[in-house]
Amino acid sequence: MASSVLKDSAVHVVEQDRTTLQLRNVVMASSVLKDSAVHVVEQDRTTHKLRNVVMASSVLKDSAVHVVEQDRTTHKLRNVVYGVLSSKGFSSACCGTRSYNTQTQKCCNGVLSPKGFSSACCGTRSYNTQTQKCCNGVLSPKGFSSACCGTRSYNTQTQKCCNGVLSPKGFSSACCGARSYNTQTQKCCNGVLSPKGFSSACCGTRPYNPAFQSCCYGRLC
Repeated sequence: MASSVLKDSAVHVVEQDRTTLQLRNVVMASSVLKDSAVHVVEQDRTTHKLRNVVMASSVLKDSAVHVVEQDRTTHKLRNVVYGVLSSKGFSSACCGTRSYNTQTQKCCNGVLSPKGFSSACCGTRSYNTQTQKCCNGVLSPKGFSSACCGTRSYNTQTQKCCNGVLSPKGFSSACCGARSYNTQTQKCCNGVLSPKGFSSACCGTRPYNPAFQSCCYGRLC
């Protein structure tokens, strides 16, 4: 009987040992699974964080590109505005590609000059019409009864302009080509001056008196 009890006790101890070993294996397996689960969770968190970082980086990149494009567009518009137009002020107008104040400046053929009293244009320059005379783009001092003879101003009371040439003005002056002459004493026939005498007509370049002479096809006969 004692042997039988010992045998049963030994069997019970072996069974308990096996159960303990199985429990230990289960616990160790559970621990490994727990560690694996924790590791997987950590990896998932890290992956999620990385995904958020990547998405944030992409958004920042797109925003940066958008800002750069906006800046380029703004810069181009600024160049257009400042390259072609100027700030519009009071009484502004255009002179070429520039705006100007018509109260203080004068635009002459695309060139700006300070505006003075009674300003007008002479070529690309502004001038005072009270003190200067513009003759074919050339400025000269303005005198009494001024007129233009070519690019020069002259006094119509004392000078005669004949085809752009100035001569002293005498009594009953007229032009014969580029010369002035006295119609009382000279005769101009086709640009040639001759003493008048009793001649009252021209035959070619010569004066003659029809009462005593005849003109046949430009020749006296």
